Amino acid sequence: MKAVVRFQAEGVRLDQAVAEACGVSRARAQAWIAQGRVRVGERVVEKPSYRLKGEEVHVEPPEERPMVVPEDLSPSPAL
Repeated sequence: MKAVVRFQAEGVRLDQAVAEACGVSRARAQAWIAQGRVRVGERVVEKPSYRLKGEEVHVEPPEERPMVVPEDLSPSPAL
């Protein structure tokens, strides 16, 4: 199931509002906007600099992939 973030904002850029509401960098928010993951009202807005006018914003963040941590492959100390 996808998480959807909904919020309202006024007088700020779309990318700034998405970044703040979702706790991500502005660059990541801009990528989501470019990917069509952000709707303002009922329409997809692909311009990160769009100034919000109190509309409801819907964000569908991509599913996060679990981080894979490589095993420690260093040789064990000799006993």
